[in-house]
Amino acid sequence: MRFEPRPPNTFQEFIDAYYDRCFRVCPGLKAIAGKWRFEDLCPGLSDFDTRLIFTDDMRVRDWAAASIAVGRVHTELAREFPNWARTREHLPGLNLTRRELTDPVFY
Repeated sequence: MRFEPRPPNTFQEFIDAYYDRCFRVCPGLKAIAGKWRFEDLCPGLSDFDTRLIFTDDMRVRDWAAASIAVGRVHTELAREFPNWARTREHLPGLNLTRRELTDPVFY
């Protein structure tokens, strides 16, 4: 059986592009994270499972606007970088405020 060569590791490039673009269109966005450690990501197999961290003053309308903006970023990246389909796979699964992230009961 002949296998395709291992794809290049472009996770850092993807993460940088995703964050930069989301940061430009999402007021209150402070950080991007993934649920895995960088060394656990396997090119061609893993998706990034993006988590976006926002300021604590987010309101309902802010979350709705951020959701629409991130959806647009996701779509733009899908068109521009089809080779990131597996890495990008789906929209961020969870978005948190700083307070939520640091609350041991909540998260």
